[in-house]
Amino acid sequence: HRIFNNGRFDQGGRLYGGFWQGMQKKDRFSYIQVDNCPIVELDYGQMFLRLSYGMAGKDAPEGDLYSIPALNDRGATRQGIKEVINAWMFTTKPPSRLPQGTREHFDKKLHFADIREGILEYHKDVAHLFFRDTGMQLMFLESNILVTNMLALIERRITSLPIHDALLVPSMHKDVARRVMLDTFELIGRTTAVVNTIDS
Repeated sequence: HRIFNNGRFDQGGRLYGGFWQGMQKKDRFSYIQVDNCPIVELDYGQMFLRLSYGMAGKDAPEGDLYSIPALNDRGATRQGIKEVINAWMFTTKPPSRLPQGTREHFDKKLHFADIREGILEYHKDVAHLFFRDTGMQLMFLESNILVTNMLALIERRITSLPIHDALLVPSMHKDVARRVMLDTFELIGRTTAVVNTIDS
């Protein structure tokens, strides 16, 4: 079933209820098979940030969008940058400090102002979408992409199990499923996607 948010049908919409969603990742690979075949996880990379570029009608920078050389060189981790950016998509005003629990991902000498300006400069084409509570709209796009993927795979007689921004599929069909996911993202998200394969 899908759960929408804020009393609207254009916000949220993620799929819930599958027994596999609450399992540890290692247990999924150990205990789940589809059509007597081991599964792989196909995971969209940098989902919300890439969808932001599509929403803005801009091309995303090459490579990992959560790796910002000007900050990484000064002691910022990829995980820290990711958590900060995602938090900014679920707030309505520019913060004056890092989100709770993220300070550990940044060198103590790296001030919040430097982090803020580094992110906003690197992602200047979508900076206007930060601090506007766009997160639930992006989640709605994400959920529509996942549902569209599942329906397209059903037409190809391929079973898929959703986990928010990822699909579990039989390993023998991973190439077809990956192609479907890339095409669907480009169609709905209006930009290119990254799909990572996880098999253990």
